[in-house]
Amino acid sequence: LAQVTIHIQARRLQHAAPRSLRPSQHGLNVKMGHSSQLNEFLAWAVCSGTGGAGHLSKVTPDGSARQKQGYEEASLPFQECSLADPLAMLKSVAGWQDAAEELKSIYAQARLACTSSGLVADLPEWPRTKAGRDLALESLLVVADLRDTASAIIAQVLRQNFGGVCMVVDGNDLDAVGLLLQRTPGVPLSCACRQNGVTAVLDAGIFIAGIEHNPKLLLFELRYLATTMPADLEVVVARHQACFEPLQHLRRQSSGGYAHSRKPHVGAMHFVSHWWSCPEGLDLIAGSLAANKYAIVDGFLPQEAQDACAAAVQALYDGGHMVSGLAEQGADSHGRFWAPDPGAGARDEADARNAAGEARKWTLHGDHRVWLGDDDERATALRALTEALDELLRRLQAADVAGAPGASRGGVRERLGGIDFREHAMATCYPGATRSRYLRHCDVSRGAVLTAIFYLNQDWTEEDGGQLRIFGEAPTSSRVKDDILPVANRLLLFWASEEVPHEVRATSRDRFTVTVWFKRAAEAVQGPNFLMDLLYRHNAVRPLTLLEAVRRGGCSEGIAQQAARLAALLLGRGEEERLALLRALVPGICRQCGDSSAEGASGTGEYDGHWFCRCCWDGWKSTSELCGRREVGIAADPAPEKNTARAESSASPKGEV
Repeated sequence: LAQVTIHIQARRLQHAAPRSLRPSQHGLNVKMGHSSQLNEFLAWAVCSGTGGAGHLSKVTPDGSARQKQGYEEASLPFQECSLADPLAMLKSVAGWQDAAEELKSIYAQARLACTSSGLVADLPEWPRTKAGRDLALESLLVVADLRDTASAIIAQVLRQNFGGVCMVVDGNDLDAVGLLLQRTPGVPLSCACRQNGVTAVLDAGIFIAGIEHNPKLLLFELRYLATTMPADLEVVVARHQACFEPLQHLRRQSSGGYAHSRKPHVGAMHFVSHWWSCPEGLDLIAGSLAANKYAIVDGFLPQEAQDACAAAVQALYDGGHMVSGLAEQGADSHGRFWAPDPGAGARDEADARNAAGEARKWTLHGDHRVWLGDDDERATALRALTEALDELLRRLQAADVAGAPGASRGGVRERLGGIDFREHAMATCYPGATRSRYLRHCDVSRGAVLTAIFYLNQDWTEEDGGQLRIFGEAPTSSRVKDDILPVANRLLLFWASEEVPHEVRATSRDRFTVTVWFKRAAEAVQGPNFLMDLLYRHNAVRPLTLLEAVRRGGCSEGIAQQAARLAALLLGRGEEERLALLRALVPGICRQCGDSSAEGASGTGEYDGHWFCRCCWDGWKSTSELCGRREVGIAADPAPEKNTARAESSASPKGEV
């Protein structure tokens, strides 16, 4: 302690709170006489508490001092003082034994992302342009109990290697932590400051607890922050000027955007005229899809129709009709990385789903949703939206609106060919109170061709968050392509493919949307139990009827007629009643033998949602009984292969066969 002298130049830690202040004239002075491990660690602990505002001087044997001052010049006191190989010390921290390699991987990926983008990679100070502009999009506040050895080691490693995106503060200094949390109102001080613990707080106001035991969520966010490169503003501006602004100019020219006349028919149905339905508008939309893989159409609906949609979706949320997206999708629907750890008894040890539902705590996604068919009486106002979307699709598909040569359209009409179905509209709310968001993904798992998102949020600003962030076209691209605000009456179209990785950023206001996915008929009628799925969550794209759409998918006339009869029977019924009727009336395709049979039952447990015919079900029961007899020494012949439905499973019927 005698080797470390602290001189208070001005107010205590208050000057080090927001990164934006970056003070260089006020803070702490730390002078070190020599480089013992204890002295270096103490100096680091003092300087880290200032968030980079402290001044660290390392006194050399000849009495001179080498000094790094202020956040701008040297963001890390570690550049002058650091424990020997702190990454190796992580092996002594329970739960962090494998984290060192992961951190090295993140560090290497961050440098690669910078250099591949033509940027100066000066980690851990963080990548900067040659002009010195800071490129970090966001930061992490790391609150650590520096009196605890394990927590202090974790904090030092983060500060040393990722100081440009991690601000470390001692959790025992409640005044300093409280001041820092003013940037993210709503995160409880008690959640951030935990004895013997480490907590991370994102700029969006979301906290990650329990880092000292399981680093999975922290490492995920750290990789995102350290590797995500901001969009090239010049490219974004040029893209908007070429594709989106001309659309708005066209809208302004069309006498308020809408006429009351009718355009010539497309197919067998007359569509209401929309300002974007002229050849010039369609060419701009198709051209953007071809060149950019996405298109933005502002003012998509007449104002009264947009207002009615917004009111309907708000009422669905307020009325409790929406369910949590996490609850609907289940535990195994987010890929292997987020699946519960089998080695931990299938427990979600990182609590990636926020099982207790704590406000502001990190979770995979926080949306609430409800699915609405065309005949759903809960939101009849959405019919104007789905009708307009159907019209847009049909006009983009039609040969007589090709306008510019096919090469400039990039084969858009060909890619949209064969689309005759769309999924039920998904009305969604991202609650602002929980800073809801949806992590990066692609829409490939739905088997769709095109995603259409309609936004319903009046007076939305950048400060409200909730942008839909589109990344570069490569699935692994870390470069942001565009951040799209969810402003009211905006339609966003993009390909439901790996060409458009995207995410929903955290929102501070309730964020409402309606999403529709368009599918080709040939793909919508595939699969062993397609009829159940088709009737439960799909509509034919107008002007086709369900019968016509199923025929165009290549199904037999008998299947098409059966689908039409069942659809008529389901008309006007509630969701639960529809599902019960479908389970009772739709012949299932047996998971075991592949035969179609109306007699059988659905499995449970591992086989939940799969149908087994009576023959295979009886075989399963016989084999189960056989296994029981063997346990008591009674021998029996094994059941035929065709008649066994995985005897080792715990599947059981949901009802009487």
